[in-house]
Amino acid sequence: MDIKDIDPNPEDPCSEYEAWSECGIVLHNSVYGKYVVASRRIEEGELIIEELPLSVSPYATSDRLPLCLTCGRDLAFSERCSKCRWPICSNSSACERDPVHSDAECPIFVANGVRPGKLSTLEYTAVEVIRCLILRSHNPDKWNRLTRFEPHAESRKLSEEVKTEMEFIVEFVREKCELKQYEFDIIEKIAGIIAVNTFWGFKDIQRYISLLFDEVSLLAHDCDPNTTREIVQKKSFVDGALKKMLSIKIVASRTIESGEQITTHYTDCSENVFDRRKNLKKIFYFDCGCSRCVKEMMEVVEIKE
Repeated sequence: MDIKDIDPNPEDPCSEYEAWSECGIVLHNSVYGKYVVASRRIEEGELIIEELPLSVSPYATSDRLPLCLTCGRDLAFSERCSKCRWPICSNSSACERDPVHSDAECPIFVANGVRPGKLSTLEYTAVEVIRCLILRSHNPDKWNRLTRFEPHAESRKLSEEVKTEMEFIVEFVREKCELKQYEFDIIEKIAGIIAVNTFWGFKDIQRYISLLFDEVSLLAHDCDPNTTREIVQKKSFVDGALKKMLSIKIVASRTIESGEQITTHYTDCSENVFDRRKNLKKIFYFDCGCSRCVKEMMEVVEIKE
């Protein structure tokens, strides 16, 4: 099937095409937003895309803290950056010198005397928000790519938990760090983009991080996805220097026909249907209606009857 033969939704005036990798295209409509479909047949086991992240920040639940602000490894409480005194690997000066930290939040913390508090997950989220906010002046191209993502602002405003989180993040950014050039609305937007569009975790490589990808973050969720994903460490040239970087690989877990959605998973698919749908609704603001969810809910109904 040729790309021109794939009809996103003829009755939807918002439909449009965008290129995606070499085997897919991005469709957009007012119901689903952006999603990716195959532009040709993709064989099982085929590498669909490998991508470096747009942004990288440490992220984990409180039981894994503190984390190195550069590499995301869990640390002893005594390991600190010599300048800002926030957690940094003490056995690797490379982490302290890495621009991801030294050119981002570190000078801001030093200038304003911002020391880590109880090292909560929210403090790390605030660091991630700052790293994204300063792209507006430090890297306008990345900023433009970042802000194209959907923040689900209206849905997030309905959550009391999100309201509490935003109060902390806004106070941290504007008052503690004196970054008053960023108004509430833009901080709220960036926090929403991070919450809804990033991948996080990766304990298999002993790094607890949040990653945002230009292309992979466009893949829709399915509780029985047709791809697998893997985070790998590789050497890559960044700003003219060879660095160890993380990349994501998306591989077809079964044959994907031309015109079929390319999907991944946003939650733990080993959970039961009700827990999966509850988590997806709470974090990503949608009710999953994938074929697996429908089948499993029907089975529950049949058992009750």
